Amino acid sequence: MDSKESHKVYSITRFNLLTSLLSILNTNDTEDTNFHIAKYILEHFQELDRLSIYDLAEECFVSRSSIQRFVKTIGYDSFTSLKNTVSEVAAHQKTILSYTDYTHYAEHLVSSLDDMAKDIIDTIYSSRWAEEFLVRIHDTKNVVVLTAEDSASSIRSLQQDLMSVGKLIRVVTNSTSSLSILQDLTPDDLLVTCSASGNFAIAIREELKDIKAFKALVTFNRSSLFENDYSLIVYPSKVMRLNSREIQSARNVYTRYALSIFFDMFFHGYYRRYISPYQK
Repeated sequence: MDSKESHKVYSITRFNLLTSLLSILNTNDTEDTNFHIAKYILEHFQELDRLSIYDLAEECFVSRSSIQRFVKTIGYDSFTSLKNTVSEVAAHQKTILSYTDYTHYAEHLVSSLDDMAKDIIDTIYSSRWAEEFLVRIHDTKNVVVLTAEDSASSIRSLQQDLMSVGKLIRVVTNSTSSLSILQDLTPDDLLVTCSASGNFAIAIREELKDIKAFKALVTFNRSSLFENDYSLIVYPSKVMRLNSREIQSARNVYTRYALSIFFDMFFHGYYRRYISPYQK
């Protein structure tokens, strides 16, 4: 899929079908129509390409218009366009299986995490962007962090950490009910996109073009594609160097754990610089 086609297909809300469906399953009441539709699709995902919108409506005991509203809610133009992403999901699931397919997985994981942590810590302490990123988060009153829902746990942990020292940030994902917050940002605000593999950053490029905030990107993807999109690019690793202008399935120890380690170290730096010196 070339970059032009990617822009037509992907968006903030239409990025990861499974994430969107699971988010509905996790957050909606069990009596909600959308809950039942999402649950049925997830339970019959392998058969999805053989189902028509009429089949789905009948199985979920809802109208066809309810199905149409549902698919538009998660960013798709039609049920057919939703079904067309099944092969992409299958490719992503294959990378998940490959990631865990080690005979001595525990030893591999421990070794990989140790090497990664050392890499990230060394990168933070030796990179020119580290202080600028820290200062901008601290000095900007309105900070919004944008990331894919399946990568949001480390960002929400950072949100809680910063709140413990009086710094409030907002987290927006592809599952956020309203994205109007992004359009309301001003040049005095800070928008931080977190996209370990770069896939999410590629998907949302067109939607961010008119956002007026100062834009920063945290990623391992060193493609020059982002150079005109962001005023500050944070590369948390010297070892992990992806380079892709297209959305590709990727699962490794960095895409899975690195942002958690990075933001743990970031908060430690924030605490040491702005909080610790002034505590009695």
